Amino acid sequence: MIKQFVIVLILCLVSAGCATTGKQDPLQSYNRHAYHFNKAFDNVVLKPAATIYRGITPWPVRKGVSNFFGNLGEITTFANDLLQLNFKAAASTLWRFGINSTLGLGGLFDVADRAGVERDPQDFGMTFAKWGYKHSSYLVLPFFGPSTVRDALGIVPDFLVSPYPNLDPAIRASLIGGNIINQRSNLLDVQGVVDQASLDPYIFQRNAYLQNRKARISGEANNDNDPFVEEGNDGATPSLNVPQKKSAR
Repeated sequence: MIKQFVIVLILCLVSAGCATTGKQDPLQSYNRHAYHFNKAFDNVVLKPAATIYRGITPWPVRKGVSNFFGNLGEITTFANDLLQLNFKAAASTLWRFGINSTLGLGGLFDVADRAGVERDPQDFGMTFAKWGYKHSSYLVLPFFGPSTVRDALGIVPDFLVSPYPNLDPAIRASLIGGNIINQRSNLLDVQGVVDQASLDPYIFQRNAYLQNRKARISGEANNDNDPFVEEGNDGATPSLNVPQKKSAR
């Protein structure tokens, strides 16, 4: 069922993006080179590492790891909630972080979600959009993957308000690396379907990213029946050449 959904989604995204390519992707020549660089890096480094990790790590453990990193992300979400003047969402995020950090054993278990308080990740790219910077050109970043000029500008402040700058460099590198590998492992099945079904994986990735970001910013995104998130893995987010998909407000 998921494979059929992905194939239909590919056809819709490709057809929907043809009319807006010039406006949304003026840097396409550069972006395609960056895409292929990321694809090669993924094939040589990330995908093999993620495959090994998935083979030796039980799903409940991977879910716990995803929950842990999702809980760390609540700190960045809380900062962006405040900057967007969404105090109700900020209170909900703070409650999620508090209950999952305590009853959820440091975020390994998403107790708040079971209590009906859903995760609602926010970032500075979305905050910039709330402030009026709604339209931005598509940009593929080496190692980081699909983005826009606006979202790329948000990477630094997102990092600065996260816990990572305050950690020992070795611990920080281990956590970031572990998060990337865990994220990539959750998308191994879907990435294969995309590569096989899409006539142009670059266009699919671009359209999936832009449409998903637009839906998240407008508050219309829905994570139900999401083919890009492993069943039961609420905190999974993709990396590199995988379409980005997150839960929304």
